[in-house]
Amino acid sequence: MRREGVLLKDGKQTRVVNIEVCPLPLSGEAGKCFLVLFDEAASRTSRSFATKPARRRAKRISREEVERLEHELSRIREHLQAVIREQEYTNGELKTANEEALSSMEELQSTNEELETAKEELQSSNEELATLNEQLQDRNAELAHLSDDLTNMISGVDLPIVILDGERRIRRITPPAQKLLGTLPTDIDRPIGNLRIGINCPDLNELVATVLTEEGEVNREVQRTDGHWYWLRIRPFRTAEHKIEGVLIALFDIQELKQNQEALQKERHYVAAILAAAKDLLVMVLDKEGRSVHFNRVCQELSGYTAEEAKGRRPWDFLVMRREAPAAKATFKEVLAVKARSSLINGVGRDSRKFWAGMRKRWRR
Repeated sequence: MRREGVLLKDGKQTRVVNIEVCPLPLSGEAGKCFLVLFDEAASRTSRSFATKPARRRAKRISREEVERLEHELSRIREHLQAVIREQEYTNGELKTANEEALSSMEELQSTNEELETAKEELQSSNEELATLNEQLQDRNAELAHLSDDLTNMISGVDLPIVILDGERRIRRITPPAQKLLGTLPTDIDRPIGNLRIGINCPDLNELVATVLTEEGEVNREVQRTDGHWYWLRIRPFRTAEHKIEGVLIALFDIQELKQNQEALQKERHYVAAILAAAKDLLVMVLDKEGRSVHFNRVCQELSGYTAEEAKGRRPWDFLVMRREAPAAKATFKEVLAVKARSSLINGVGRDSRKFWAGMRKRWRR
């Protein structure tokens, strides 16, 4: 489109210009672009008095200007096309970067969701750990109480006790055991087989191994180096899950019992020797149930029963007549209850030989 003779105010002056609008064929852009050309037109007076040569010159100048403008326009078009290509390349890169950014955003969102899930799992794990921590604290408090109870119990009973682990090393030893065995607090965690203990038990290590393998219990009388007697008991040390993790060794003082046994044995031998040597004395010893525990030689000759036949039998079952058995049994109960210090019964042997037998309670010291 072209318009000629358009008035254009330039400050205080008024100029006459021609305006030409040319569309630009650009690609890759939305909308249209236009090139606006302003050409100063000659006045009407000069135009009316202009000569033909001047008109030709003006026309020539106009053509040169048009060619220049076309050249400039071509250069501008090339520049614009280069700019457009660069912009398209830049837009492509921006599009690729945008897609990468969107992909990174999606990955970040997925990572964020995973972190949220991990956070919830960690929170749940923390709650479980807090619960376990409380349970462990309660268990530790309970174990502390049990340890105190065990320590006070072991100290209170005042018994020599030694606890060994599965490798036969000393885990715990009470003060009486330290005194008896001659060990020191520094002997903890040392194998008991490597120690010189104060009791005469050379096969102690083998006994411990037997208890560990056979899961049984071993009892034995042992002597201290000074001759004092103890009862040695070795039994498995079992956990709450019934697993054997060592042995428990306990020592009981039986010196007085041993002395009493020896004295009783001597007395029995002495009495047995006296009864065996008696030629005219009929002696039959009964227990609290009335069963025969001793039947001397005179009894055997007089009754016709051997000691083996009389052993464990009651006298009213075979040494008295059947009709006198209740009276003999009642007499035994009276003598046993100290209602009568002694009493006589009518006895009868295997060959119907009759004899008198006296009952008297036997007193122990």
